[in-house]
Amino acid sequence: MIENRFSTHFGLTKSQPELDFVDIPLDTDIRLFVDPYALSVASDTWLLECSNIVVGYFERVIESIRKDQKEDALKLLSHLGEPNDTHLGLSKGSADGPRRWPRLGF
Repeated sequence: MIENRFSTHFGLTKSQPELDFVDIPLDTDIRLFVDPYALSVASDTWLLECSNIVVGYFERVIESIRKDQKEDALKLLSHLGEPNDTHLGLSKGSADGPRRWPRLGF
């Protein structure tokens, strides 16, 4: 059975190594995650800047929690969802797109 991937759906005749993006399956999630450690040990300037952004973001979340600024922390965390169309990560059951954070216990 041929997977319905982005590239086949749009008639692209290239394999994953030839594409500048992840060739996602359109019917399910792909177990692909960003590895913050890999970003932090990279020698590429752009990847190191990405690492600095990720670290800075979570430092700001933690600082908001420590200062009891719950609204700020929740606002920062509320943007961690992803559009269902990206199909990255792993959903329980079928891919179900962005979710709102449940009530956080802090």
